[in-house]
Amino acid sequence: MVYVVVVVVNYVVWILGAGAGLSALGIEYHLARIIAGACEGIYMYCALRWIVFRKN
Repeated sequence: MVYVVVVVVNYVVWILGAGAGLSALGIEYHLARIIAGACEGIYMYCALRWIVFRKN
C-alpha cells in the first residue's frame, strides 16, 4: 500500500505538476521535462530507499 501511495504522489506531483508548472513559469518545455525528470528520479530513489524498502 505504501508503494502505491509513493507512485501516485510521483505521478501527480512530478509527472503532471512539475513539468507543467515549470512550463507555465516560462521555462522551455524540453528543459522543464528534463528538470522534472531529474527531480522525479531523486524523489523515487529517496522514497523507495527510506520509505518503501526501509529496514525494520
